[in-house]
Amino acid sequence: MIQGALAIYGRLGAYLRPYWVWLAAGGVLALVVSAMEGAIAWLVKPAMDGIFVRRDLLMLKVVPLALFGVYVVKGLARYLQSYLMAAVGERVIATIRRDLYRHIHGLSLAFFNDVHSAELTSRVILDVGRLARLSSTVLVMAIRQVGSIVALVTVMFAREWRLTLFALLAFPFIGAAVRVIGRRLYRINKRAQERIARLTILLQESFTGTKIVKAFGREAHEQERFDAVNRRLLELSLKNVRADEITEPIMEILGATALMTALWYGGYQVVNGSMTPGTFFSFIAAVLMLYGPVRTL
Repeated sequence: MIQGALAIYGRLGAYLRPYWVWLAAGGVLALVVSAMEGAIAWLVKPAMDGIFVRRDLLMLKVVPLALFGVYVVKGLARYLQSYLMAAVGERVIATIRRDLYRHIHGLSLAFFNDVHSAELTSRVILDVGRLARLSSTVLVMAIRQVGSIVALVTVMFAREWRLTLFALLAFPFIGAAVRVIGRRLYRINKRAQERIARLTILLQESFTGTKIVKAFGREAHEQERFDAVNRRLLELSLKNVRADEITEPIMEILGATALMTALWYGGYQVVNGSMTPGTFFSFIAAVLMLYGPVRTL
């Protein structure tokens, strides 16, 4: 399975190579977005301690402007990165479809006797789109999410390393749960793609042979065929929804357990004067922002 995945990525590399500059720029922009995530959590401490605790007028002027600047930079970087990745993805899709279309027309007639034309249509339109999306958007989005995790964990350790250890206790369990659910989603989606291809075949046969169906009174039979495939596709879709939607509640419950522990320990430190409120809330902001990238990965 791993060798197959590596082979797919290797073949995709040939299509991505002409756009390596765009991909590199997208990766850099993704890291800028990640850095801004960390900066937002970092600025919570000067905002709390400088403005609300010490009532420093200089901090009152500087911190809001700094926070606004961070969000502006983050927004621009996110937009440019999303556009670059979409542009690369669409170009890769067009190139793969062109090559696939040319390859199909170069095959022998025996191939077309074994494969239905509707299945080929499904492969060219649906499968190519999913593959190309993986080639650009998903890979660079992974860079952004990993970068955000590194930036936020760095802020957490810089604020209070003991609290960080408490907060990170839940992550191995979250990773194990996501891995199990992800494998199930992969199997469900694979079967769903096969059913969509079968549904496409059925529709093409039904619509192109409408005269024959009506001439022999086969409407009820065709309806039964359609209902069987459609029902199975519905079942797979519902399984996919159940498996997908359970991920977030599991992550939130496990995350809340770690956050509860951090609140107890951190609150005790603040009450004793060992930690400032700004340090504590900066840490909490980083923890709360951390679960988004982890969930996305």
